[in-house]
Amino acid sequence: MKRFVLAALLMGGSTLVRAAGPAAPAKNLPLPGEVFALDGHTAFVVPGRTDPAALAKPWVWYAPTLPGLPGNEEQWMFERFRDAGIAVAGIDVGESFGSPAGRKLFSDFHAAMSGPRGYSRKPVLLGRSRGGLMTLAWAAENADKVGGFAGIYPVCNVASYPGVAKAAAAYAMSPAELQAQLAAHNPVDRLASLAKAGVPLFAIHGDVDTVVPLEANSGLVKERYAALGGSMQLIVPRGQGHNMWSGFFQCQELVDFVKTAARGNAIQVIPLPARIEPGEGSFRLLPGTILLADPAVIDVARQLADTLAPATGFRLPVRPADASAERAGTIELSLAGDPARFGDEGYELRVSTDRIRIEAARPAGAFYACQTLRQLFPPPIESRTRVEGVAWTAPVVRIEDRPQFAWRGIMIDPARQFISKAGVLKCIDWMGYHKLNRLHLHLTDVDGWRVEIKKYPRLTTVGAHADLGEGIRTGGFYTQDDIREIVAHAARRHVVVIPEIETPSHSGAAMVAYPELNCFGTRKTTALFDMDPLCGSEYCPGNDKTFEFLADVFAEVAALFPGPYIHVGGDEAEMRYWGECPKCQARQKQVGNLHGWFMERVKGMVESHGRRVVGWGGVAKNTVYTCWDNDGSGGWNAAKGGWDVVMSTGNHHYINYNIDRTTLRTAYDFDPAPASAGLSPEARRHVLGVEACLWGEMVPEDHVDSQTFPRILAIAERGWGIERPDFDGFLGRVKTHVDRLAGMGILTGPTFGYTVAPAIPGRVRDGLGPLVYPPSRNQNDEDWRWTLTGIDRGQGYTAIHPLRAFDGDLETYHLAWGPRKDVDTFTVVVQKPDAFDRVRAITGMPNGDHRLHAGVLEVSSGYGRWKEVARFEKGVAEARLDGTPVVAVRIRSTIDQPPLALLAVREIILEKKGQSTLKTLTPLERLHLPEPAAK
Repeated sequence: MKRFVLAALLMGGSTLVRAAGPAAPAKNLPLPGEVFALDGHTAFVVPGRTDPAALAKPWVWYAPTLPGLPGNEEQWMFERFRDAGIAVAGIDVGESFGSPAGRKLFSDFHAAMSGPRGYSRKPVLLGRSRGGLMTLAWAAENADKVGGFAGIYPVCNVASYPGVAKAAAAYAMSPAELQAQLAAHNPVDRLASLAKAGVPLFAIHGDVDTVVPLEANSGLVKERYAALGGSMQLIVPRGQGHNMWSGFFQCQELVDFVKTAARGNAIQVIPLPARIEPGEGSFRLLPGTILLADPAVIDVARQLADTLAPATGFRLPVRPADASAERAGTIELSLAGDPARFGDEGYELRVSTDRIRIEAARPAGAFYACQTLRQLFPPPIESRTRVEGVAWTAPVVRIEDRPQFAWRGIMIDPARQFISKAGVLKCIDWMGYHKLNRLHLHLTDVDGWRVEIKKYPRLTTVGAHADLGEGIRTGGFYTQDDIREIVAHAARRHVVVIPEIETPSHSGAAMVAYPELNCFGTRKTTALFDMDPLCGSEYCPGNDKTFEFLADVFAEVAALFPGPYIHVGGDEAEMRYWGECPKCQARQKQVGNLHGWFMERVKGMVESHGRRVVGWGGVAKNTVYTCWDNDGSGGWNAAKGGWDVVMSTGNHHYINYNIDRTTLRTAYDFDPAPASAGLSPEARRHVLGVEACLWGEMVPEDHVDSQTFPRILAIAERGWGIERPDFDGFLGRVKTHVDRLAGMGILTGPTFGYTVAPAIPGRVRDGLGPLVYPPSRNQNDEDWRWTLTGIDRGQGYTAIHPLRAFDGDLETYHLAWGPRKDVDTFTVVVQKPDAFDRVRAITGMPNGDHRLHAGVLEVSSGYGRWKEVARFEKGVAEARLDGTPVVAVRIRSTIDQPPLALLAVREIILEKKGQSTLKTLTPLERLHLPEPAAK
């Protein structure tokens, strides 16, 4: 019977705490923690800063825990473990030298930590000096309980230290007896089990260590482990021995290894499942593994086989499940689950050492179980090419899971900037992987009409493209066959595609194609330049042809999209032209509220096809309201009034905003139906779920991934539902998850803000220093607020990363938000001024949008004096400098630009001696041009 005596909770480092009682332990710790007794031996735990909800808590097992150890020299790395949510623990087993008695105490300690205390069954072992002998000896016979081993000049060989003669007493043997049985106890001779289990090893060991020689310990382990197929990282500081050199205890590589190994042993799934019960051991995926599936989920099993094949190099056979089938060595998908228990999307996933069983009530549940299973295997499982040297193991675990919210979606905006069919299919793939089930396609707007309508071909021959002049044409659309392919691809991944056809406003592209749909037939172009504001883009409700047109459009859309919803917009209708239109005025006299009447007619059209209306606002009763206010209060009030609501709030779900505006924390902290909203149980049922919004004004297709990730992970997790939100635990899972995303070809954006890229190698020459942003001025002599994502005049909109304006790649650009006004400026400073022979500035996106048509390019040699060197023509300005000293370069607008005309800077190039000098921005600080020296 194990007896625990709680000694104390230490409130400060290096505090000696004694507890009353017969087994009162005393222990100094370098950080606050708990000291307790186990079987009469002193033990300790320094907890991580967070305990991830529902997960077995990761921990590092430190040895030797002797009087005075761990000491203050370990404090630096212990703090980093704790900050990462990883606990540190250990037990004093005396000078056991890895003996059976010491190993027995270690097993008792492991049982105590992984049992009642709730810590992971697979800790990372950290052995300092003879602590290496203690931990490795235990690990050799408990390889299935080890997540990794790290050592600081660790003893790995009894014969080397302390020597057979000195160790014999701890083994209750004579020296001769121990020598005869040494291979059965000596860690360096017992590495095969660890290599077979794929346990990673790490050591830092000096090359002049005379106490624990490198060659007989860490060096020998590395040699033998490699021969066994194991992985070991060994760092050898030159000229270091067995000492207290800070490099041993402040080794970032060691910290990174431990953090990776510790997190790898937890269940790193996003979204976090509702219930996780870890077990012992692991299941290993092998070429002989068979997928068994009930008939209704054969396709789900085939998708899993297809996904696992590239990285593993083998494709699992898929066979129908039957009662006589052998279950050992199989992954079984069953729909025998209770619908009351699992609903449509819930599941149970059981991983044992010899088989995996998935049980659900509906195919969607089995599909989501497979996505969870994918995340139990090592991150390289997502690679699209074969990966060698990885043991494809999943930990033994039972997971039971089902979502709290039925609507978990994202809106993407091909209307503003077209997204290819391949881009949409890729989006659907990662949606299914993260258990997102609603894809809202914003298909029509002022900027373009993106879905083929057979009865109205000009919608796509004219309305889907913008002629920008100078031979530049931009845009695109989905054919009806494209839409069918998208819908089918989504259905296999249990994603419902929701088309949005904007009414009555945001409809300018339709009116360019068919001007009679607008009150005065004024729409001329879908380009962003020279565009009327939104008030010119409403359908004319006084014109019967408008409703004939919309009825035909919704009929074709309903035939293409079999899902239960069609989004009709409904918001931001300024209706100014309605007040000037005789037909609209006549109609208003008949019906009263013209907007309300219009939306009722639209609702009838949609419902006539058996679909339900979704809208941003202004929609009729008994529809789904997409709440896009900033804080969600409008949505909760609507739910109290009986409306079904999808939460898509500006402050939390608009991921087109930059990471400093809609942060990862902001996205994670939003509860779709919080207790603070005062929702009754009935009102809470009206909150259907959440939807991220990725508006496309400034997000071209090649930026979709980096703008979406990692924030969509937070929205997916809160949409799935989590009982105990824990941002720090979530963040730890994100850091592991990005490796999976990389294997899927997804480039994630920053977690907390844009990181500054280093200068591009080979492009720093001729003395040109980093370029930085000084405060620029607008026409009101106000500072623009510069962030690492560009100009932000207070709206908080995303701007494309400014580094792209200086990366030497003409396909990338920096996009600053806000229409360019007279005397607005865009300035960069050369930190190390030099003489240059030529300057060139290229504005505009690759498709020709957002070029500066009226502006000047200026350079300064200092003292606040600017010289105009060129004027912009067709978005480009260039000039010879002939050795002019350059401190700064400035782009200045000379007239007010049209509404919605932004500024895209593709490249600023300074040339010296005929060679381009292209610089990556390094925004170190705000710099002002130097003032003239006082005379």
